Amino acid sequence: MVLSDWTAVRSVESARVGQDLAFPGPESPWTGGALVEAVRDGRVPESAVDDKVLRLLRLAGRVGALDGFGGAPVTADLPDIDAVRRTAHEVALAGAVLLRNDGALPLPTGSTIALIGHSALTARTQGGGSAIVYAEHEISPADGLRAALGDRVSLSLGAIVHEDVRPFAPARMVGGTARCTFLAPDGTVVLEEQRATTQLAWFAPHVAQSERLRIAVDVLPDETGRIELALHLVGSAVVSIDGEVAWSGDLVGEGLDLGGNHRVPGTADIACPVDGEGPTRIVLDWTLPKGRGQFDEHAFLVLGERPDADGDELIAAAAEAARAADVAVVVVGTSARVESEGADRADLRLPGRQDELVEAVLAANPRTVVVVNSGAPVLMPWRERVAAVLLSWFGGQEMGHALADVLTGVREPGGRLPTTWPAVEDDLPVRDVTPIEGRLPYAEGIHLGHRAWLRSERVPAYAFGHGLGYTTWELVNVSLDIGGHGSPTVTASVRNTGERAGKQVVQVYAERADSAYERPVRWLVGFAAVEVGPGECATLRIPVTRRALEVRHDGGWVLEPGAFEFAVGFAADDLPWRGRAALS
Repeated sequence: MVLSDWTAVRSVESARVGQDLAFPGPESPWTGGALVEAVRDGRVPESAVDDKVLRLLRLAGRVGALDGFGGAPVTADLPDIDAVRRTAHEVALAGAVLLRNDGALPLPTGSTIALIGHSALTARTQGGGSAIVYAEHEISPADGLRAALGDRVSLSLGAIVHEDVRPFAPARMVGGTARCTFLAPDGTVVLEEQRATTQLAWFAPHVAQSERLRIAVDVLPDETGRIELALHLVGSAVVSIDGEVAWSGDLVGEGLDLGGNHRVPGTADIACPVDGEGPTRIVLDWTLPKGRGQFDEHAFLVLGERPDADGDELIAAAAEAARAADVAVVVVGTSARVESEGADRADLRLPGRQDELVEAVLAANPRTVVVVNSGAPVLMPWRERVAAVLLSWFGGQEMGHALADVLTGVREPGGRLPTTWPAVEDDLPVRDVTPIEGRLPYAEGIHLGHRAWLRSERVPAYAFGHGLGYTTWELVNVSLDIGGHGSPTVTASVRNTGERAGKQVVQVYAERADSAYERPVRWLVGFAAVEVGPGECATLRIPVTRRALEVRHDGGWVLEPGAFEFAVGFAADDLPWRGRAALS
């Protein structure tokens, strides 16, 4: 069954093809008699509708929602939580990319660490918008480093990154959950459930059937003894703290559609008195918005915190903490407002005053390690002066533990760059990304990513495929063979010349300068990873498929006969071996 992206079906003509369900419903361009009319006048075959109905009924039967359907419904086993945690941990380790290291990493045994940054305390572990999955737990960098190094780690906010409200951490909610109650106009309960997060979303009929939603949660203060209470939603609401009304008002979202109201809802900062170390009872009563058509079934809110502090004081305190420590670890990153679905980034700068923060910390302590918590390239004007730069990306629920393992040297960062990172924004080879009158020409054609950079001849800060570890490598004994199947195979040996085991990724690129077709200057055609002990050598065979060398011509893929150049190495700009092979 094929279902659309949210509101992606824009015409009744789409029903002619294999689009089975228009999300989110119940209203769409197919409803209101539009599809019936299209069948009657011949624009959509009736057989296409029959096929969609069959697929939808088959799905309903498989999940036990269709009476009389033969056989037991398909069910899924509950996941093994420990196995999930182990997998998440390994994925975070394998994806971390070390861009620069002057010997600061791994962290020296017994050293004191000043851990600095808003993203160290409340890191982004995954993308925003519809990419959000509510994890069973999330480990922040602060959680992970404190678990590994204990009181040798000090914490400083440094600079505010996340301007949006962040949900309460489960560890600070008594019982780890919030009680959510949907109430009908007469006060009866429509639905009641416990949620393990206070970033909440529903897409269901019970929302439209309800007049109000009540959220009740008992929250413990943070390490500073405070609760910096804030609220994201659209509509009228009342917030009570320990039984007393603390705030009431109306909040208006930015944007008229679902995406706009869900991405940037209205915000209220609420004074929250805290009495000692015990929990504070927080109750939200929200009058659900009505008159939004199909969106009456949707509700989204965040009840949580966002820091409110003087920026100069935060940076000064972070610099002082760095000065008092052996090593400073600054976690910088993007926010959900800057990097998410539904909107383009205005630039590649880190949001807020994070660059100022890094400069201040670096001036206080030259042994400054920067961890980048983003999903895509950012500008790093200080990159050549700090002791190390490590990309954690959006590291998943085990991000903090994996980061601690990498920083302390328990494990090696295993990733290589899947993107090219610019030194300055003006170097970006593809800049024309704004539609004019609803149209955007893709003039760059096939020259994307590292292929665009190679054509532009501009030098990036870090090239596609780049990534370091905690050992050193030598590429030896490379050969190129054309097998009986007519496709080349690269055989390469790599030697670990360092003092500890490590991982390397050998990469193969192709060139065809005399091609009769438009081709990239150079493009990736194969790679293989290997883990080798100190002083040991390993040999890899990297097959290059014919498809990787073909071009699109006259509606099909063709292999252009003749000689191809092949380059082998460890990154798009680090290719010490070259060879040639003629293909027919």
